Amino acid sequence: MSVELTPEQNELVKDLMTEHGLQREYNNYLNMFPKLTDLQKSQVLAYLKEARENAMNAETAKNRIDWFIKYRGRANNFLAAAGYDLRKATEEIEARKGVSKN
Repeated sequence: MSVELTPEQNELVKDLMTEHGLQREYNNYLNMFPKLTDLQKSQVLAYLKEARENAMNAETAKNRIDWFIKYRGRANNFLAAAGYDLRKATEEIEARKGVSKN
Protein backbone atom coordinates (compact mmCIF):
# COMPACT_ATOMS: atom_id res chain seq x y z
CA MET A 1 0.00 0.00 0.00
CA SER A 2 2.78 2.43 0.89
CA VAL A 3 4.35 1.92 -2.54
CA GLU A 4 1.32 3.40 -4.29
CA LEU A 5 0.36 6.08 -1.77
CA THR A 6 2.01 9.09 -0.20
CA PRO A 7 2.57 8.88 3.57
CA GLU A 8 -0.41 11.22 4.10
CA GLN A 9 -2.66 9.08 1.89
CA ASN A 10 -1.45 5.96 3.68
CA GLU A 11 -2.41 7.47 7.05
CA LEU A 12 -5.82 8.47 5.69
CA VAL A 13 -6.53 4.94 4.43
CA LYS A 14 -5.51 3.47 7.79
CA ASP A 15 -7.77 5.94 9.58
CA LEU A 16 -10.68 5.10 7.31
CA MET A 17 -10.13 1.37 7.83
CA THR A 18 -10.40 1.87 11.59
CA GLU A 19 -13.19 4.45 11.65
CA HIS A 20 -10.77 7.19 12.80
CA GLY A 21 -10.23 5.37 16.10
CA LEU A 22 -6.70 6.69 16.55
CA GLN A 23 -7.65 10.35 16.25
CA ARG A 24 -10.77 9.94 18.39
CA GLU A 25 -8.83 8.23 21.19
CA TYR A 26 -5.91 10.65 20.96
CA ASN A 27 -8.25 13.64 21.19
CA ASN A 28 -9.86 12.09 24.27
CA TYR A 29 -6.45 11.91 25.94
CA LEU A 30 -5.69 15.51 25.05
CA ASN A 31 -9.05 16.60 26.49
CA MET A 32 -8.55 14.62 29.69
CA PHE A 33 -4.91 15.61 30.16
CA PRO A 34 -4.22 18.98 28.56
CA LYS A 35 -0.85 19.22 30.33
CA LEU A 36 0.74 16.10 28.85
CA THR A 37 4.36 16.59 27.93
CA ASP A 38 5.50 16.09 24.35
CA LEU A 39 7.12 12.82 25.38
CA GLN A 40 3.89 11.58 26.98
CA LYS A 41 1.87 12.64 23.94
CA SER A 42 4.22 10.79 21.62
CA GLN A 43 4.06 7.63 23.75
CA VAL A 44 0.25 7.69 23.86
CA LEU A 45 0.22 8.23 20.10
CA ALA A 46 2.63 5.30 19.63
CA TYR A 47 0.30 3.01 21.61
CA LEU A 48 -2.67 4.15 19.55
CA LYS A 49 -0.82 3.69 16.25
CA GLU A 50 0.01 0.14 17.30
CA ALA A 51 -3.66 -0.38 18.14
CA ARG A 52 -4.63 0.91 14.71
CA GLU A 53 -2.17 -1.44 12.97
CA ASN A 54 -3.75 -4.41 14.75
CA ALA A 55 -7.30 -3.10 14.28
CA MET A 56 -6.87 -2.90 10.52
CA ASN A 57 -6.67 -6.71 10.42
CA ALA A 58 -9.71 -7.23 12.66
CA GLU A 59 -12.67 -8.98 11.12
CA THR A 60 -15.43 -6.96 12.76
CA ALA A 61 -16.01 -3.46 14.08
CA LYS A 62 -16.21 -4.88 17.61
CA ASN A 63 -12.80 -6.50 17.19
CA ARG A 64 -11.38 -3.19 15.95
CA ILE A 65 -12.76 -1.45 19.03
CA ASP A 66 -11.31 -4.17 21.24
CA TRP A 67 -7.81 -3.45 19.89
CA PHE A 68 -8.17 0.22 20.82
CA ILE A 69 -9.45 -0.73 24.27
CA LYS A 70 -6.43 -2.98 24.82
CA TYR A 71 -3.95 -0.28 23.85
CA ARG A 72 -5.88 2.40 25.69
CA GLY A 73 -5.23 0.29 28.78
CA ARG A 74 -1.51 0.39 28.05
CA ALA A 75 -1.63 4.16 27.62
CA ASN A 76 -3.62 4.47 30.86
CA ASN A 77 -1.04 2.40 32.74
CA PHE A 78 1.76 4.54 31.30
CA LEU A 79 0.02 7.75 32.40
CA ALA A 80 -0.91 6.37 35.82
CA ALA A 81 2.74 5.48 36.39
CA ALA A 82 3.57 9.10 35.54
CA GLY A 83 1.21 10.27 38.29
CA TYR A 84 -1.95 11.05 36.33
CA ASP A 85 -5.24 10.23 38.06
CA LEU A 86 -7.41 8.75 35.32
CA ARG A 87 -10.47 8.36 37.51
CA LYS A 88 -10.36 12.01 38.54
CA ALA A 89 -9.82 13.14 34.94
CA THR A 90 -12.77 11.06 33.76
CA GLU A 91 -15.00 12.49 36.50
CA GLU A 92 -13.96 16.04 35.57
CA ILE A 93 -14.77 15.41 31.89
CA GLU A 94 -18.18 13.99 32.82
CA ALA A 95 -18.85 16.96 35.11
CA ARG A 96 -17.99 19.39 32.30
CA LYS A 97 -20.32 17.54 29.94
CA GLY A 98 -23.07 17.69 32.56
CA VAL A 99 -22.58 21.44 33.00
CA SER A 100 -22.61 22.09 29.26
CA LYS A 101 -25.92 20.23 28.85
CA ASN A 102 -27.77 22.59 31.21
